[in-house]
Amino acid sequence: MSNDRTTVSVRRDHIALLNTLFKLENGVYVAQPEVFFATPNMTTNIGNMLGAMNRADSEQYPPPGAPSNWNPPTEVHANVWRGTHAWGDSRPVLTAQTMRMFDDRWLIFAVTVPATRSGNVMHVNCAEWPVGQAARHLTVSRYPGDFREADPTGVNGPFKRSHGNTVNVDVSVGKELIVGETYYVNVRNWSMDLQEYGVGKLELLVQFNWPRA
Repeated sequence: MSNDRTTVSVRRDHIALLNTLFKLENGVYVAQPEVFFATPNMTTNIGNMLGAMNRADSEQYPPPGAPSNWNPPTEVHANVWRGTHAWGDSRPVLTAQTMRMFDDRWLIFAVTVPATRSGNVMHVNCAEWPVGQAARHLTVSRYPGDFREADPTGVNGPFKRSHGNTVNVDVSVGKELIVGETYYVNVRNWSMDLQEYGVGKLELLVQFNWPRA
């Protein structure tokens, strides 16, 4: 096992142990009711350490649970924006106003399929906004940062992917998606033809649409 993989394995063992002692409340790790530390500062310091370890683990590639043939970057991709998007929320995401889109940045949106919803289809499209035409790469996958070849089963790659100046992907409950599960919409400025990232600030609009089907 490589040093990188050993580090990840040890960190996850520590996280598993610390997660039995702490719980996350309002974005802060606090001790479980039955756990007592010598001082409040000790509780705070260990909770902060657990938070940092969890953040490092969430950005690790390959991510926890990835299949054995996982083959995006073998190192942590540093230029990543991670967020969540609620099922049914049609408000456009404008990178120029929020996370900014430049160079080799990845956008990763976590979307959970709720039991109660108005429709079964999630349609995502991306295009330049307001300026900055560039090649885009969009996928929907079980895993964050998954830009492999598409696999309709979702086992050996994202369910679907799209690339070009304007990109579109749609997936549906009962076909690709399962109620209660979390999936990842992954976006990057990547040219499939040139096999390289765009350079500079290449802002875009990410639009989630929810057809009633």
